[in-house]
Amino acid sequence: MIFLAPLIVLAFSTFAFETLKPPVFAVVPVSVSKIAAANVSTTPQPISNPGVHPFLYPYDELLELFGVYLDSVHDKVPHSDIQVEYLFGSASSHGFDPVAFMVDEVLETEAFVAVMLNFDDITNPIGNGVSNFKVYNESMFDINSVRTFTIENGYIGIYFKVSVPSIWYSISIDRGEQTNTIHIDILAGAKKSPFASFDIGFGVSLNPDYAFISRTFVPAPIFVGISTDKTLWQKLSPSSPWFQVSGTPIIDLIQLPNLSFITVGIDNTLFTCPTLETCTQVPGSGSVISIDVLTDKKTFIGVGMDYQLYTRSGISGPWSLVAESGKVVDVTVLTNGVILGTTLKATLVYRNTLTSKWIEIPKSCCVSRTAALLNGGFVGVGGEYALYRRATLESDWEFLPGTGSVVSVVQVSAMPVPKLVLVGVGMDSTLWGKYSLAGSWSLLSKTKALDLVQMPDGSFVTAGLDNILYHCQTLTSCTQVVGSGAVTSIDLLSDKRTFVGVGMDGLLYTRVGIYGGWNVVWNSGTVIDITVLNSGALLGTGPDKYLYLRDKLTADWKIVKGSCCVSRTAQLPDGSILGVGGNNAIYQKKDLLYTSPWVEVPNSKAVLSIETTN
Repeated sequence: MIFLAPLIVLAFSTFAFETLKPPVFAVVPVSVSKIAAANVSTTPQPISNPGVHPFLYPYDELLELFGVYLDSVHDKVPHSDIQVEYLFGSASSHGFDPVAFMVDEVLETEAFVAVMLNFDDITNPIGNGVSNFKVYNESMFDINSVRTFTIENGYIGIYFKVSVPSIWYSISIDRGEQTNTIHIDILAGAKKSPFASFDIGFGVSLNPDYAFISRTFVPAPIFVGISTDKTLWQKLSPSSPWFQVSGTPIIDLIQLPNLSFITVGIDNTLFTCPTLETCTQVPGSGSVISIDVLTDKKTFIGVGMDYQLYTRSGISGPWSLVAESGKVVDVTVLTNGVILGTTLKATLVYRNTLTSKWIEIPKSCCVSRTAALLNGGFVGVGGEYALYRRATLESDWEFLPGTGSVVSVVQVSAMPVPKLVLVGVGMDSTLWGKYSLAGSWSLLSKTKALDLVQMPDGSFVTAGLDNILYHCQTLTSCTQVVGSGAVTSIDLLSDKRTFVGVGMDGLLYTRVGIYGGWNVVWNSGTVIDITVLNSGALLGTGPDKYLYLRDKLTADWKIVKGSCCVSRTAQLPDGSILGVGGNNAIYQKKDLLYTSPWVEVPNSKAVLSIETTN
């Protein structure tokens, strides 16, 4: 079994902790019987934060982070754990240069992990520690590998190994009057339940306006490949196994600086993909068989059906023929701007600029497609659908074992994080999420609610089954707001400070801030649900299941003709309205005009209420 070796690092950049236990620079083996094994649980746990992120890091950034501590930490590291030793120690006594060993060996077979959290305006440090370590799935986790460490400048963390192809994290913070806890869940995917979790406790005073920043690191390299059946697969290094990430068929793809993808579909048109599971066709983008982007990151270059090169300015621009650019079946733009082409004879040619002549590359046979590497080299797909690597145009092909069977590949700098677009209250009042409007529902939390709204800081406020408000730093960590009852629906006015709720009498009530008192809005009844639109207008749902609109808080209600019949509503960023129908499916209405029909959203059953996310 191949284990990934995560290292989780919390960096508090504005101060140094006073270290109590363990001592400074200590790396202490965790007692499995007391900490890990005692907390092993087979009960699945919900994701504590729907905004999960994949995390692995480039080696050079970790070396810079820990470089000054290598010699000091080395003597304290348990020699029985070779990975920790090579991570922190000089390793020279073992005949290895630590830099060469980690770059040439470790990152080819294993991937370390780091998370950095930077807190601004934190004062009065009084202590820290790793606690409450739990394992929910022993098959994914090497319990005997657990180590914790503390360093005098405030870096604290935990080290362990897991046997999963992809590592993700979910972070939440529980703020107290004197002490605070960061809770971290370790997951095998964005929509998976945690297989392990732990807490980082620290005692500090937090400025109310503090910044909570999570930096994401990803491994080098990550490859996304198109298999022989045209589905998408991913691997974390040349020697790690492929695992499927999408069943959508495509023939080529590239990644943009914002981490999104542009793909070529089997219909030879382009698709924009915020994630590999959520793609939208680009109108008028056909027909090409290969795609890349020039170094300006704005001009796309493609191979047409006639094997000529074409460019388009921006994703929506028209294709323009590049004169004397044939005949190639694939195009790749290297990091230095050189344009690499694959000929009909499976050999390579290149041109230094878009308008220069093709130049043959000797001994370049035989590949069908190529892809640029982030280090300046490139790979090619050989006849047996495996990858071969070249460091330069003149170097020889180097076979990469374990890389078949793919017909195209791209090395990515990071995988995009799926964005939660909709939260729904299920039929049992638990909370579910969608990462695309037409996608399937994923359980987010067993917390129960009637309605909810997301705050600008990413937290949520829910109306509980007891009609009292709850403030939720994450959807699994909610605290009752004293004196906040009783409401059945909740939203936030456009000032993002004032809450508006529907009382038990069907009237609207407002409160300034989460802890303010409720004030009745006269002449505001009777409604069963309230939604604040992007324009600032208020949309209410009447007991008759029609929608009613008021331009401002104190205006009169006006019926929206043709709006029956829904019970709860929400608005998407594009202005369209979502409503929960009588069959508990979601329906979408382009606008509030009488001529706009309600259209059922696929895969949207069954919910009682909905809320769009920031």
